[in-house]
Amino acid sequence: MLNLQLIRLILIFFTLAMATACQQDNSAPELLPLEEQLWRVNTTQSLELFGRDSEGGVLNFSFNMEPLPNVATDGALGRPTLSPLSRNQALFQWAPSIGDIGVYTLSFTVSDEQGLSDTESIRVEVFGSSIGDQAALRFVKPRGAGQSLDVSQNPCLDLNLEITADGLADEDILISLNEPILEGTNLVPSGEIRGKQRRLNWCPSESQLSMADRYTLSFRAQRWLGDRWSEGMKKRYLVRLSQGIIDQPMDDCIGRPPSINHMPPMSVSAASNSLVELIINDDFGIKSAPLLAVWNSSLPVPERLSDPGWILSEFERVANQENLWTATLPILDLEANTQSIYYGMIVTDNDDPNGARCDHTVESTIYNVPIDNSSGASRLSLCQECSRHEQCGSVNDLCLAYEEGNFCGQACNDQSPCQQGYTCLNLDTADGTQVQQCIPDLLSCVSSCIPDRFDLLAEDPNLPPSSTSLEFGEYSNLALCGENYDLYKVAIPQGNGIAVEVLFEASQIDIDLAIALDASTTSDSELTFEYESASPDQSIERLTLDCANPDQANQSAWIAIIPYEVSMRGQYALRINELSNGCNQTCIDDANEALEPLLVGDGLYEQLKLCPNNQDQFIIEVEAGWVISAYLDFESSAGDLDLKLYSATGQLVQSDLAQRDGAVIEWRSDQGGSFLLEVSGSSPLVTNEYSLDLYLYATQACSSTTDCPESTFCYPQLGCLDNECNPELSCGEYHSCIYPLTGSNNINGQCASDCFTDSMCRSNELCKLLENGDGVCLTPGNTETGEFCTSHTACLDTAACVELNGQFRCLDAGCEFLDCSEGSTCVYDANRSYCLPSCESMTCPNGWTCRSEASGQICRP
Repeated sequence: MLNLQLIRLILIFFTLAMATACQQDNSAPELLPLEEQLWRVNTTQSLELFGRDSEGGVLNFSFNMEPLPNVATDGALGRPTLSPLSRNQALFQWAPSIGDIGVYTLSFTVSDEQGLSDTESIRVEVFGSSIGDQAALRFVKPRGAGQSLDVSQNPCLDLNLEITADGLADEDILISLNEPILEGTNLVPSGEIRGKQRRLNWCPSESQLSMADRYTLSFRAQRWLGDRWSEGMKKRYLVRLSQGIIDQPMDDCIGRPPSINHMPPMSVSAASNSLVELIINDDFGIKSAPLLAVWNSSLPVPERLSDPGWILSEFERVANQENLWTATLPILDLEANTQSIYYGMIVTDNDDPNGARCDHTVESTIYNVPIDNSSGASRLSLCQECSRHEQCGSVNDLCLAYEEGNFCGQACNDQSPCQQGYTCLNLDTADGTQVQQCIPDLLSCVSSCIPDRFDLLAEDPNLPPSSTSLEFGEYSNLALCGENYDLYKVAIPQGNGIAVEVLFEASQIDIDLAIALDASTTSDSELTFEYESASPDQSIERLTLDCANPDQANQSAWIAIIPYEVSMRGQYALRINELSNGCNQTCIDDANEALEPLLVGDGLYEQLKLCPNNQDQFIIEVEAGWVISAYLDFESSAGDLDLKLYSATGQLVQSDLAQRDGAVIEWRSDQGGSFLLEVSGSSPLVTNEYSLDLYLYATQACSSTTDCPESTFCYPQLGCLDNECNPELSCGEYHSCIYPLTGSNNINGQCASDCFTDSMCRSNELCKLLENGDGVCLTPGNTETGEFCTSHTACLDTAACVELNGQFRCLDAGCEFLDCSEGSTCVYDANRSYCLPSCESMTCPNGWTCRSEASGQICRP
């Protein structure tokens, strides 16, 4: 047996060992390594931090920057922030502005609960674009955005690539192909050859010729930075492939060629580029964007648009207008005093979904439009598009190269500073000197937006990041310049409320308004916006909270001004009014409060009111097969209301929780019984007045309109409904609201089934094609083709009632999808098509005149 002294020695040794082990476990946390960063201005940059701690406790992260960012030009959402993500992870974010260009030392520290820490520092370089920099890389060859290649004349493309960068030596430039590299493309000479000139060679393969009519080449130029190549300047160049005469598909192909509808301008001004419009109609649609071909050469204008001398660019589709396209005539790129501009359009359809064999290509006529040089001597102002220095303001104003094109700068110095929203920067010239020019803070003249005074003022660092503290009052000339939102913070005294209005020009920007209330919130990331006003097509948004601070000593309201889309930019005014003693105003409920839940039936219930922390409840009893249609009418700016419908067992069957004026529920009960309709506030403090419109009716179950009686249509969720419709009363899926006459005043509409064959319609209906090509089921009438009509249903067979010269006549319509009968020709007019008699082989009907048009010899009334 061990003696007592030995036992004591063992215990002492064990205690010392345990103490040593604990000291070894209590080691400092470790910050995982970070790499140096190269960050671009006006872009939110993020850096994730990871800490490691053997004890597994919660880690604290902090940072320091040397030098400090230039917060004088820092937007409301641009400040450096560090946010915890988990117990051992944090996120650093910063959106540097143009005034922050430079090199920084960014130090991060991680510490544990015992105060032990680890620090790591990295180098961060903030750069802008190379606006006006003579060391900037710019492709001067090839010119424009693309060209044609007639493979019947030359099977290969040889394209000269040339870079201008006067401040750099040839050995500091590298021109290379850029991903994705088109098969068959090569640079000559091959290999990594430095210099400002290269030649690109491409011989399209048979497979490429059969698959598409155009391809995009991608190449770039980089400059040597001493230890690495720069990201460089990239260029995409479109090549359209043609084969001799106007491209025609094989004889066994289906479909018709596209039609081009373009009205050239009478003249264009030499002072600016000009926008042109193009309307395209085709039976199967077009494969890719139409091409604009511009002749910018002193050589004679060729007869065909396939000549490689034409400079090509793509049209852009106009939003929400499927057949309308726009492109820009580059007037400013022409030589001074040019008298006219020649241009044309090239369109290829999509008749062959598997390649290009059956596609049609159509070339427009070549237009010659005079250029009005009477205003050519006028100078362009700051940020207007230009091509030469002499086009801009004073003799010291330069035409500067931006990523999206060339725009005028403006000379500046300490005595002549730039206007708000611009910064005076030093730019290097080709001879090694420097000039000062005003540059937009967003580094873009296309999306330039002047920041408001709150974007330019330094903020109190004790406030939550991104928020600006305001007092009650009115604030004008505020702006959204690409931010996700503007955020303001207002202190609300106890017992008071708040009313907020944001006013703006709806034609320029669509703005939504939101408010968050939380006495305990210390960070913007924790905000929950319980109140929102988001009305479409309005120039004002309002929110009123009568009692915003019922019992808190310190209560704040965060007000968010939110663009409908982040890309929207525009100005607004903000009104913030205090509602004194708003919490002391007694909310007087409606007379039905004591009777709830109230049994209700068909009818309109008005002058109802919801008070804070309350719900209004109504009992509705219906039989099997009946529909409950409930419409709640209120103004959400006074407090948003929710509408919910529960079954007798308490199950939620339908709800409308959208934040807008009004709420709607429509529900068909298969079994019938009692239902509970509940009106509540979207948040507890909401008080608002409302009306309730109830419509209870029986319907027949259905799966398609052919199951329903005449004058009704099938809405599968609700059954057979009356087929009356208007812009506010939709027809649901697979149906269209058809008015008696196309373009009529949206009255007497009826829901008609969409179709493409007669078998999809009732036995007494036919599938009629309308002018826009849509097929709908309608009953035929007795009015012959070509005769006057009053509605689509008056016309014989599948003819539609079409407007011609202010009069309506029965005609076969939608002929871009269906051939006209013998003796008729399909005529395309804007976004519609219809058949008219041809007078090439027959005389026109009495009262009609033979006219020569693009479609041929056509009879018109």
